[in-house]
Amino acid sequence: MTSHASELHSDVTIAPVTALQRALVVGPYPGSRWRSISNYTDGLISMSGLDGVELRAERAWWWLPPGVDRAMDALLGRTTLSGAAAAGVQVVHLTDQGLAHHVSTFAGRPTVVTCHDLMPFLVPGYYRGVRWGMLRKLALRASLRGMARATRIVAVSERTANDITVLTGIPRDRITVAGVPMPGWLRPVPDAEDVLSRRGIVLPPGPRILSVGSAAPYKNLGLLLRAIARPELAGATVVRAGEPLTRRHQDLARRLGVANRVVELGRIDDEVLVSLYNACTVLAQPSVYEGFGMPVMEAMACGLPVVASDGGALPGTAGDAAVVVPLQPREGAAARWARELARVLADADARCRMRERGLVRAALFRPEPIARQVLAVYRDAIAEFEAGV
Repeated sequence: MTSHASELHSDVTIAPVTALQRALVVGPYPGSRWRSISNYTDGLISMSGLDGVELRAERAWWWLPPGVDRAMDALLGRTTLSGAAAAGVQVVHLTDQGLAHHVSTFAGRPTVVTCHDLMPFLVPGYYRGVRWGMLRKLALRASLRGMARATRIVAVSERTANDITVLTGIPRDRITVAGVPMPGWLRPVPDAEDVLSRRGIVLPPGPRILSVGSAAPYKNLGLLLRAIARPELAGATVVRAGEPLTRRHQDLARRLGVANRVVELGRIDDEVLVSLYNACTVLAQPSVYEGFGMPVMEAMACGLPVVASDGGALPGTAGDAAVVVPLQPREGAAARWARELARVLADADARCRMRERGLVRAALFRPEPIARQVLAVYRDAIAEFEAGV
């Protein structure tokens, strides 16, 4: 496996620090997406003052088209995002592609859009329900048109950068790769079991395989269930945090005889999440595709070994700090996963080495190094905008 850390710095051109003083960072309203986008936004905002740059924060509706967002704001008593929010700033950063339709709100100023992934257009069945999927894709196409009008684009991985170019035609030289900042609370903690116990969570003894996030088809949780049904993992438990398993997953677990070895915790807060990363033995990420793979980097930041698939950006995110298991050929995939998970669970020395490599890898994704890369993009955007590029 090859480290992709160099991707994070390869196409950033740094202008003088004095060229940038103030920027507006626009993220989604809390709860409008899985916590990763809010964490991304908050991680950047936490670096306000770095290199003398003030970062101001605003929130807006994710993916809702203009007009609908104003109606929703009126209903909820919120102030709709407008160009006035950018008064006194030199550049506006929209922190998710689903916010990119707001680019037109800031006409006359340089804009930056972060694209986390384009999976709705790449992964069949990404949205559940045909009508809902069509509606979301229609709204996201408006966002993609807005992203095409942005001055610069940040992609969270090299894979996502390539997807942007292929699907939208946006030139690669307008896209900079900079990862997702890991907040400081994601770290090794010594009292994880005690914290969980105080919160009423007692995990079973023995090896614990952590699974974090949604239960959407692209997360490939059926593969994980089939893997733990194999003899190599007979003593292991899957600990699920996030969206509960679907009825189809539950039926599969019962047929495989592993339903009693899956612990469902549902949606959890940050204190429980960081405790789980510290109390479990390994993270399993068998996704068919990811634009970055937040749980992989979150686990590494906490010192938890990772076994991940080669879906989408996962190999690039994991670098040399994780075990990457190919998804193809499909025949024998469960056996491969069981074998690799069992090997990690059985080898304490290997887990120790993976822990250390993961912590080193995660240090590249702390808020300060990521913010410095993003600030460089702001400077590029200002310079290009003023030059009329």
